[in-house]
Amino acid sequence: MKTCQRVLSEFRKIGDLLHEKYVNAVRVKMERKDTLEVLNIVKRKRNGEYRRDNGRLRSTNKEAGKESLVFTKESPNYCDKSSDFPSTVGRLCTAASYGSDSCENLCCGRGFQKAQVRVKKRCECKFHWCCEIRCKQCEQIETRHTCS
Repeated sequence: MKTCQRVLSEFRKIGDLLHEKYVNAVRVKMERKDTLEVLNIVKRKRNGEYRRDNGRLRSTNKEAGKESLVFTKESPNYCDKSSDFPSTVGRLCTAASYGSDSCENLCCGRGFQKAQVRVKKRCECKFHWCCEIRCKQCEQIETRHTCS
């Protein structure tokens, strides 16, 4: 007798796959109701690298396959103060990071503020048979950084 069981992949693997699809997303436009036409939105450099366009890597002549992540409009520029979209003022950022969550990246060069805040968190968690986890509430002081 055979038994099949479908199991969800690890959350980290799913996140990595979604991030990869986001980085390689293809811009499309509807030409007719039943087809998608790919827009070539950047030029490939001579050395084979791709230019960054609005924070995401873009390549030319990509096909939008049935597994591809596609988009129809570019993301707004949140650093543009004249935009109709809200800016990043007040947004939480990470001062010690060089990634996409960094204050350098998120605050658009306008700087950031540092503040000490009191937060309540779960602590001293214990497993109780069966099947419960009980925690206490502890107060901690955290340093938070927000875009100016």
